[in-house]
Amino acid sequence: MKKLLSVILLLVLVPFGFSGHVFGQENLENEQDRIEEERDEVQEELSEAEAELMDLIAEQEALNDDLEGLDEMIVVNEERLEDTEEKMSDNEAKIAELEEDIERVEADIEERFDLLKDRANTYQQNGSASESYIEVILGAEDFADFISRVLTITQIAQADNEFIEQLEASQQELEELQNEEEATLAELEDQRAELQEVNDQLDQQREATAALKEEAEENEASQQSLIEDLVDEEGDLASQESEIRDKIAAEIERQEAAEREAAEQARAEAEEEAAAEAAAEEEAQAEANQASSNNSSNESSQSNSNDQNQSSSSNSNSSSSNNSSSNSSSSNNSSNAGSSSNDSNNTPSRGGSSSSENSGGGEWKTFSATAYTANCTGCSGVTSTGVDLNSNPNANVIAVDPSVIPMGSTVEVRGHGTFTAADTGGAIKGRKIDIFMPSQSDALSFGRRSVEIRVLD
Repeated sequence: MKKLLSVILLLVLVPFGFSGHVFGQENLENEQDRIEEERDEVQEELSEAEAELMDLIAEQEALNDDLEGLDEMIVVNEERLEDTEEKMSDNEAKIAELEEDIERVEADIEERFDLLKDRANTYQQNGSASESYIEVILGAEDFADFISRVLTITQIAQADNEFIEQLEASQQELEELQNEEEATLAELEDQRAELQEVNDQLDQQREATAALKEEAEENEASQQSLIEDLVDEEGDLASQESEIRDKIAAEIERQEAAEREAAEQARAEAEEEAAAEAAAEEEAQAEANQASSNNSSNESSQSNSNDQNQSSSSNSNSSSSNNSSSNSSSSNNSSNAGSSSNDSNNTPSRGGSSSSENSGGGEWKTFSATAYTANCTGCSGVTSTGVDLNSNPNANVIAVDPSVIPMGSTVEVRGHGTFTAADTGGAIKGRKIDIFMPSQSDALSFGRRSVEIRVLD
């Protein structure tokens, strides 16, 4: 009973020695959760930044299209402006010719006007024109001369009328040329002003669009820089997460090694203590047997001395008494041997377990449980019984110590379901199991814990 209590006490106290390590693992797992949350936030910001960058690129493309359209319009407008300038140059040449014609017409008008003034002065000095004409006609010498003078006077009168009509036509032509010149100049000036206004508007639009394009390019560069920063940050977090995972794996491996060492040490100490107690009990039993044998010998000597003084009937009684004493001693030895045998059977052997652990019997028992994946360090992905865990990620498989739980057994883990004992492990000894999980994060989150299991079949 003392040996059993010692073993139980050691097994209970051993886990408390590793509580600091468990807390360290929890801190690492908490740090891993924090890094994963930060990575999720960074990835979300990265997605938003990439979407905004795509919008900026689309906006910049639209601005580029606008700029190309404005450039085309400016080119067309400048071509029209050049055409207008050419037309204005041509019209200015025509205007120069018109001005020369105007000067010529004005000179002709002035000349004709001077002739009219001279003729008017002559008429004023010599009388009216009709009187002069009559005097000329009456001064004819004969009829032929009369007819000649009449025709001459008629031609002079017609010439005067034509002269006056030409003078009026010249004045009218001069007015028309001046009006045409003014209209042409006004039209060209309007076209020039209109084209210049359109050109100014296009320049303003182009400047505004160029400013928007420059702003879009700056925003794009800023967004690109933000994306690069987020990518770097995400890479740093991924590296930190990988380091944390490696630390957690190393911590778990170290804890397992420490626990195995502590368990072996506790088992060795318990076995040494049990062996010492058994040796002490055997020594005490031997001393008790020796004392009982000495007492029996003394009683036999005393009985032989009395036999010399007693009758044969007394000898018979003494013989019966000796036989009874001998039977009592034999009974005591048998009892002691049985007690020693029972104590020996109650002591567990090193590295093994009792027959009641092997059988299971459907009873709930407490085991230490960990979790593993198909891609863990040193794992092949195939169990010792041939189950391919990579092809069967949802297989309910646990690794066991075959000396405790037979391979192929169906085992129920309280709160986790039923599993098949289909795998083994170098660290899975005694009351330990390793539960297969498809996700490494689930395996790390599971950690190490105590569970209750029972063998169903």
